Amino acid sequence: MRVLSFPFVLIAIVGISVAIGCKKESYYFVHRYEIAPQGWYYDSTARFTFRIDDTARIFNLWLDVEHSPQYAWQNLYVQIRSYLPDGKIDTQVLSLELADESGHWQGHQRGKIIRAPILLQDSFYFPDTGQYRIEIDQHMRINPVRDVQALQLRLEEVHPPQKTTIYRSERTKR
Repeated sequence: MRVLSFPFVLIAIVGISVAIGCKKESYYFVHRYEIAPQGWYYDSTARFTFRIDDTARIFNLWLDVEHSPQYAWQNLYVQIRSYLPDGKIDTQVLSLELADESGHWQGHQRGKIIRAPILLQDSFYFPDTGQYRIEIDQHMRINPVRDVQALQLRLEEVHPPQKTTIYRSERTKR
């Protein structure tokens, strides 16, 4: 019976750990919007523009909200406008839950920044090819909203495709 040497076993374990730990995320689009240090004002719109060339691809749509632990509320109200290639506009007001009922922040904290990943829509496809634009405004009762540093929109390709829905164009206005 052959006994494996310690260096060989150590290298094998490290190699396997790196291979497993380095799962590559499949992001089709990622864009970050920095919010001014003075706060997020009503007239400061986060804009995200991307092109869809294949309507058979399935996506998850994520919005990462970066804020400080001093953020004063449990949630953040935003108005989201989606501009579709056919000229239609979908407008929604959402409450983004940044803390649970007991006040613990959702997401991950690094230093003085908390990043809360929020799934806006899962396992959907875009109905048309072309350019899409998503705009996000703060929709709180105060102006400006302080202690929110950035928004990041991520369009994640889903592998393998799961149960799907169409992009929210069925609620489109105008």
